[in-house]
Amino acid sequence: MSHLRHNHIESKDTLLKSSISTKCTQNNNYYKSPRHTRNMAILEEHRRTSNSYYCLTKNIRLSVTKWKRVRIYLGTRKPTPAEVELLIPELEEKARSLRCKHTLESIIYLSRPDAEFLENIKFGFEQWHQKTPVKVLQRTNTNFRVRFSYNSNAIAGNCLTFRETSILFKDEGVSLEFQAIEYQEVLNSKKCLEYLSARNRRISVLTICTINRILTQNPDSMLTQINELVHYIRENSKSLHPFELACMAHGKLVQVHPFVDGNKRTARVLINLILQRAGYPRLFIPKNQRQRYYAALEMFGNGEYKAYVSEMLTLVKRQLHPFS
Repeated sequence: MSHLRHNHIESKDTLLKSSISTKCTQNNNYYKSPRHTRNMAILEEHRRTSNSYYCLTKNIRLSVTKWKRVRIYLGTRKPTPAEVELLIPELEEKARSLRCKHTLESIIYLSRPDAEFLENIKFGFEQWHQKTPVKVLQRTNTNFRVRFSYNSNAIAGNCLTFRETSILFKDEGVSLEFQAIEYQEVLNSKKCLEYLSARNRRISVLTICTINRILTQNPDSMLTQINELVHYIRENSKSLHPFELACMAHGKLVQVHPFVDGNKRTARVLINLILQRAGYPRLFIPKNQRQRYYAALEMFGNGEYKAYVSEMLTLVKRQLHPFS
C-alpha cells in the first residue's frame, strides 16, 4: 500500500505547511484527503518502492455534492516553495476551466454567454474571498444584510429609508418615527439573515418554513406544496445551473404561495440560500427595479422560463461586476 503526503499551500505568505499522511487505494487513482484541504492547493508525494514523483493538486466543487480533483504533474524532483507558488495560477486556471466546462454542460435556461459570465463571477468571488481580510469580510457581510433587507422590504411596501434600515441593524432599541410593523419587518429580516449565516443551512422544508416564520412571525403554511418545492430543488440540483435552480425555485415558491404572508420575501431569501451553497455571491433585487421584477414573475407564470431567468440575471448583474 502506497502513501500520500499532503503539503498545504494556502497563500503567498504561508507555503508548504507540515505534511499530513493519508492512505490511498490501489494504483493511486483516488485519494481521500482531509475535509479542510478541499479549497487548498496540495503538494502530493506519490511513493512506489524507492521512487517518488510529485503532483500539485486542488479539489474543486462542481455541484453541491460533487467534487473533482485537478492535478499538475511535477516530476521526480521535489519542488521548492517558490516553484510551487509560481504554479498556483496555472492550477487555478485549470480548475476554473474544468468547472466552467462542467457548468456549461448543464445549462438549460441560461444563454451560453450568461453562463460563462456567471462562472467568471464565481471564480472572481472565490479569489476575492480568499484574499480579503476577515474584518473586511465581516463589514461587507453586514453591509449586504442591510442592503438586502432594505430592498426586499421596500419591494414588499416597507417605507423605511436605507439610512433608517441601517440604523436599526446597528441598534434595535433606537427610537425613530415610523410604524411598528415596518420596524418589526426590518428586525425580522435581520434575524432571518443571522439564522442563515449561523451555519451552512440545508435546503429543507424546516429551513424554508423557519425563514418564513422569522420574516412574518406567522407559523401557518401548506406543507404539501413546500415538500414539492424541496423535492424539485433536490431533483434538479445536478441538472440545472445553480443560478437557474435559484431562479426557478424562487418562481415556484411565489407561484404556489404556500404561506399566508411573505411568500416573495421568503423566495428572495431562498435565492441566496441556493447560490451561497453553490459558492456564488449573494444578491438582492433592487427596489427601483420592482416593476421589472414583477414583469419577470409574469414571464415565469406564462412558462417563459428562459426569458424569466435572463431577466432575473439582468436585474442583479450590476452587483456582480466587482467580481468579474
